[in-house]
Amino acid sequence: MVIGPILSGIIVAGIGIDSCLLIDALTFITSIIGIAFLDYFPVKLEDDHQKSRYTFYGGIEYIINNKNLFNIVLLNIIILGLAGGVLNTEFSAQIRCSSTSLQL
Repeated sequence: MVIGPILSGIIVAGIGIDSCLLIDALTFITSIIGIAFLDYFPVKLEDDHQKSRYTFYGGIEYIINNKNLFNIVLLNIIILGLAGGVLNTEFSAQIRCSSTSLQL
């Protein structure tokens, strides 16, 4: 979690933000192409119990009933959902302030 931002700062400083955004877009395109070539094997469900197991609500029920998994998901929601949004907003504000001070 520390090395990524450091490397990205070095790369942005070296090649510029426009080039970084272009590289980011190209990696998304390669991911989309890779996903398009994946084989699709539909799951055959035989009874209602199996069908409910593969539904969204069945997944939520499974997470709630599995305490270890529930704690991991809850921790991710707290860290990424609450703190992540605040940190991203602060990071954006810092970038905006530093870029305007650089232009002066």
